[in-house]
Amino acid sequence: MNYCKDVSDEALYEIARPSQQKFESDQMERVARYEAERGVDVPGTGGVRGGEAWRQPVEGALGGVGGDGGGGDTKEGTIDVDREARVPGEQGVPGHEDVPEVYPGTGERMEDFLRRAAKGPVGEGSSKRKEGGTNPDAAPGGKRLHQQKVTDVYGGEWVARHKKTFLRWLYSSGVPFNAFRNQAWKAYQQVLLEQPGSSPRAVLPSHSEIASMQAVETHREELAEELEVRQPFWITGATLLSDGRNSRDGRPIVNFLAADSRGVVIYTTINREGKPDDAVHVLRRWVTIFHEFSFGGPQRVNAICTDSASAYVGAARALASPGIPPAIKRITWIPCSVHVCNKLLSYMGTSCDTFVDAITRARVLVVFFKTHQAALYFFRKRSPNKGLVLSFETGFTSIYSMLERLLALQDALQAMMRGDDGREFASIPWSADVCDMARWVHRQIRWEPWWHTMATIVHIMQPVMELLRRMDRGGQYMSLMIEWTHAVSLMRVLL
Repeated sequence: MNYCKDVSDEALYEIARPSQQKFESDQMERVARYEAERGVDVPGTGGVRGGEAWRQPVEGALGGVGGDGGGGDTKEGTIDVDREARVPGEQGVPGHEDVPEVYPGTGERMEDFLRRAAKGPVGEGSSKRKEGGTNPDAAPGGKRLHQQKVTDVYGGEWVARHKKTFLRWLYSSGVPFNAFRNQAWKAYQQVLLEQPGSSPRAVLPSHSEIASMQAVETHREELAEELEVRQPFWITGATLLSDGRNSRDGRPIVNFLAADSRGVVIYTTINREGKPDDAVHVLRRWVTIFHEFSFGGPQRVNAICTDSASAYVGAARALASPGIPPAIKRITWIPCSVHVCNKLLSYMGTSCDTFVDAITRARVLVVFFKTHQAALYFFRKRSPNKGLVLSFETGFTSIYSMLERLLALQDALQAMMRGDDGREFASIPWSADVCDMARWVHRQIRWEPWWHTMATIVHIMQPVMELLRRMDRGGQYMSLMIEWTHAVSLMRVLL
């Protein structure tokens, strides 16, 4: 039976007298207490409706059902979420010693009556449970809900204890103070700062992991390789390489690498978010890197290599101006050969309108086959081993690759547009917005002047692409440049 919690015990007793309805256990508890106080009797209440077990007294309450009357303070931070449950021992409620031994309504012992009420059949829950209330007895493992404390969120005390313990270990182990200035320690700090919020808490390796021979040998080999690369920096100096890119979270960064005859190592990375990127600020950034070079300062920097962006070209000119100190002015700017070759290919491809038109038509044709399933299936059915290559905007070398592949597939593509294959291509049920494009592709593939123009473009670009391929194989780049220049001179004489 549902009822208003504010109803008095006397009113609830008057309701229970003539009623045959089943009552909740807390209702029966209130009626029983009222009977015990007044010495009255209830002929019958129809039993107790199940759904909630008899509520035990909270910790620290005096007495209680089946209790020994012992007292104690409740645990700090514990909240009794069912505040409406009144238990023996609370203020204004008779304790265990005031409850009669026999229940007046049924004549049975009060202890047996309360135990039977607690073991009532499981039915629909109480009104509190229906309304989404929380039952402390339903908590897993009998645990109560705990309120979150400030110390659970703010760990200032733990931070202080961690720092104190770390410094005690540091001083007792004799670790050199300069160890916390080297790049390895800074790299470790950076890794800690970049830890994702959803990842598990970082755990330091144990003694067995640190002392493991496999781990020691692995890190020793990595360190020896890095030291072998860095060793000539102190003698012959290094060339700094710089490239601009975006980090994983989209921030604009600049990587600086140090290179010599034995290899390349990453030196430092700076964040240029919100900073100007003109020639003046680029030069200022270079000068800072030169002075902070940890292998002997600017006198150990032989050159700096970047791409040919306008800001870098302007900074290189300013670097050679009379007002620059001699220690900085001696550093040579070297343009990236790969970027120069890419620029050269771009200039070749856009040197005349005929070349631009031919490259545009080639890209439209490749996009048509790549983006329409019917056309792609038709093409792959007749050329299963060699596909088309689509160019991309960031590198002009992809234009050369696209044209080179089209020329390699010229005979196959033209055969697809003749005879039975041509009629099959024309009979494909194209949608209304694709019909005109399909007819254009059919005519374009059969147009011979377009193929001749593409062959001319590839022939002009071929020496530059050959140089790029040679550089990809590694070796001394200046020797490759001289060899390539000599080959181009011979070709010019023959032509």
